[in-house]
Amino acid sequence: MIMKKNIFQWVISICMTLILGFSPEMSWGIKADRTPRQVELPDGSRLTVRLHGDEFFHYTTTSDGYMIARKKDGYYYYASYASDGKLVYTNVRAHDPSNRTGEETAMLAVRSKGVTMNMATTSRQKGMMNVRGGDYSVMNGIHPYGNHKTLVILAEFQDVRYSISSPKESFSDMLNTPGYSENGATGSAADYFKDNSGGKFSPEFVVVGPVLLPKEMGFYGENKTATYEPNARQMIIDACQIAAEQGLVNFKEFDSDNDGIVDNVYVFYAGYDEAAAGAPEEAVWAHEGTLKGMAGNVIDGVELNTYACSSELKNSSGKEMVGIGTICHEFGHVLGLPDFYDTDGVVGGESVALYEHFSIMDGGSYNNEGRTPPYYTVVERAIIGWLEPEELQTEWKYTLGKISENKGYRISAPSTKGEYFLIENRQQEGWDKYLPAHGMIVYHIDRSSKMINGTPIADLWRTNKLNTFRDHPCCYILGAAGNITSGDPSEAELATVTFPGARQVTEFSRNSSPASTMFWNPMEKAGVNLLNIQENAGVVSFDVEVVNSTKITGKVLTKNGAGVGGATMTWIRMGKEGEAPVSVQTQTDGAGNFAIKNDVEVGEYMVLVNKGGFRNYSRRLNVTKESSDFQLLMTEVQAEQFSELRLHNETVHSFWNLPKNFIAAASWSGVQLEEYAGMNLAKAEIHVLGEGACTLHIWENGTEILKKGIKEIPEGGWVSVDLMDENIILSAEKELKIGFEFADNTNLLLGMDKGPMASTGGLVKYQGEWLSVREIADVDQNWMISALLVAGENALLIDAGQRDATLRWPREVGVNSWKLQWKKKGDVNFNEETVATARYVLSPLQPDTEYTVRLAAIRNGEEGEFREQEFRTEALTSDYAVITGIRSSYVLGESIALRVRNIQADIEKIEWRLDGKIVSGNRVTPTIGEHELSVRIFTKDKGVEDISRIFVVTPKN
Repeated sequence: MIMKKNIFQWVISICMTLILGFSPEMSWGIKADRTPRQVELPDGSRLTVRLHGDEFFHYTTTSDGYMIARKKDGYYYYASYASDGKLVYTNVRAHDPSNRTGEETAMLAVRSKGVTMNMATTSRQKGMMNVRGGDYSVMNGIHPYGNHKTLVILAEFQDVRYSISSPKESFSDMLNTPGYSENGATGSAADYFKDNSGGKFSPEFVVVGPVLLPKEMGFYGENKTATYEPNARQMIIDACQIAAEQGLVNFKEFDSDNDGIVDNVYVFYAGYDEAAAGAPEEAVWAHEGTLKGMAGNVIDGVELNTYACSSELKNSSGKEMVGIGTICHEFGHVLGLPDFYDTDGVVGGESVALYEHFSIMDGGSYNNEGRTPPYYTVVERAIIGWLEPEELQTEWKYTLGKISENKGYRISAPSTKGEYFLIENRQQEGWDKYLPAHGMIVYHIDRSSKMINGTPIADLWRTNKLNTFRDHPCCYILGAAGNITSGDPSEAELATVTFPGARQVTEFSRNSSPASTMFWNPMEKAGVNLLNIQENAGVVSFDVEVVNSTKITGKVLTKNGAGVGGATMTWIRMGKEGEAPVSVQTQTDGAGNFAIKNDVEVGEYMVLVNKGGFRNYSRRLNVTKESSDFQLLMTEVQAEQFSELRLHNETVHSFWNLPKNFIAAASWSGVQLEEYAGMNLAKAEIHVLGEGACTLHIWENGTEILKKGIKEIPEGGWVSVDLMDENIILSAEKELKIGFEFADNTNLLLGMDKGPMASTGGLVKYQGEWLSVREIADVDQNWMISALLVAGENALLIDAGQRDATLRWPREVGVNSWKLQWKKKGDVNFNEETVATARYVLSPLQPDTEYTVRLAAIRNGEEGEFREQEFRTEALTSDYAVITGIRSSYVLGESIALRVRNIQADIEKIEWRLDGKIVSGNRVTPTIGEHELSVRIFTKDKGVEDISRIFVVTPKN
């Protein structure tokens, strides 16, 4: 099954309620060290393993992602979790890919990598319920100012004792000694907090012990079902009770605010941390939690509650003492900070969040093997209260000092309170020495009052789930060269995260890529642009430009000037090459008027308008402060002889970032087709915006009966395929599927309605499997796929322009020709033509004029009955002829449709030229460079008119 967040990214918000399994006991801890590690096996061979997850759900894989677990014999075997969370081993030992046996390779060919989403969800909930005894808010940290004493207890297990000599002195030095440099350290834990707070916070770590716990390590660290440790909290209770019994500590001294609750307790336990790949599964995983409600949690008349713990030794082998990374991470929770990594891992798609290294509350605790955690980010400093970022709202040339100087800026969303960008400057020195990049970093923050999938954003922050939605993380780094989607970015990729960075990106604006786009109103962007971003001698500078915006208003009219009320309009802001378009919807009032209430950025837009009884309308518009009021014309359809087959309703919602080799289809059962039996398929349509090709597929009872390529998605996005010549007749005994395939198109907009999903539903075919839209995307909606049906051999499909009309009709068995008649309404005599094809263009016609057309099939030389129909040509909309649909710039490979409108007299001939050379056909595909497209119109009154347009073609990125 494909995870929904790997397939769709919301382009416009949809009101949906998703009922989630939710627990008030929350996860706070350290993520797995995902560095591949080689472990030695009992026979002396080595295996490369990787650890995933955190203390509440974790698992081990081979280097290429297959889940494994170690048995008591010391070897790793391929494994999985059963539905009840219990570990199930295979009998096949794991090897590195280059050393695998034939048995292994055959088994892995049918085995999935990683773990299932349901397993991860269930296991995390159980683990969180067990470890945290109560609610915990990011606002509940200790007072982050002044001097603060923290109790640290060293604990040994019955079967695992401390390996380092003089553990009390060694840990006290690592935690408290200024300039501590053992084993390549950058400083002590106290140094870390003093440096990051600018001297505002000075912790003192009071180290006692070691104390000998009553149980073996496996009792406290044993993983129940899917790897959570139910006895980990008992380790803290036991350590505290023994320390009190031995007179090592008076717990009242660690209740600084005299509220009857010990501020916090930290335990270093002997041996290894299970968070290190290859460490024993029975080891305890470093974490933070609470002891509320546990037996024995009252000592010396005060209550034990918040605690954290981590191991004596680093990695999974050797006797090297840990660095300060883990204790500083866990102590960050004590200060009130959440985890910024994706705390539910694979559930709903893994978020890249802060790219590990840049934040100690992500994976930065492992920088320099845990010896040099990075500086606190501007986000973390703001949460704790050590920094109030300055709002950028005035045009000026700004400089930004290093984060070590406690500097940062903020850019707020124009209309959504609680959504903003934070900006900082990171340099590879001091605590940031081991970062993968230097320069300006932009964070996108969402602390608004809105909801994501039914969960208030405030709850996501409070419950340590702020970055669990891949498509809407609430705090993430907006990479200068675009977001990195890989869960394991390379050093070269990480070098592109900062501004200017490896790609020398010097702009962060409404028009840059990525742009300063807001979550909740995708057409809304930041009110300021950062231009000319530079980095010199560790200082970042940029120019701030305040951006003005405008409102879009106007009216939707029929060709006769009547307002079209209740029309749905989708406005799509066209971005730069490679930039995702964004959209917003509105509806016309009863008189056809419309207005987009929020200010929007000026620039090029695609507007799509649809309403039942009218042809779908699309047009490119250039919105400026001087030109933002528009009149749009819709054409009524001649619905009396046609039927529309569809599952969707009229309201369009757009989705983007579709997967490759993707087929969106709609399915109708034979029962649903009963009333249409015997009718012909005349046309198939889908609403999609983007560039490239697509393919139409039609199936009857699972057998493909038609495959038809569409070379180019037309401007306006309504892909319409004429089927009049295919002679496809519907049957009440056959299931019908109509689908459109998009290959290698990852930046398309696909139309969907508001739902609910029809009984047969919209289908998704991906990797050979048909699934419902709900299965694939958890969306109760229907694709905007439809078919136009015609009944009878004389049915007519008329596409009327200003001076011509294209007629089409279905072919019938035994019919080889038709008699066609037409006249202007009010004339006495018909024009007449016998035609042998099922298509005919009437020309020349008069604009804004009613015509009558008649058609009769000729079968075996006998003329059938005439079918008569009326239509009206489009009105001229200007006194001047104009080339339509031409943009100022194109990308190499795009073709341009040749269209001209508002010709004032009957046409004799039209002659198109590109750069002075006559072109044939109705499209051109220019080369790179500047071009002139011109048209010469010869009219029957001997008039000649020349029109030209200049445009540029640029290379593909």
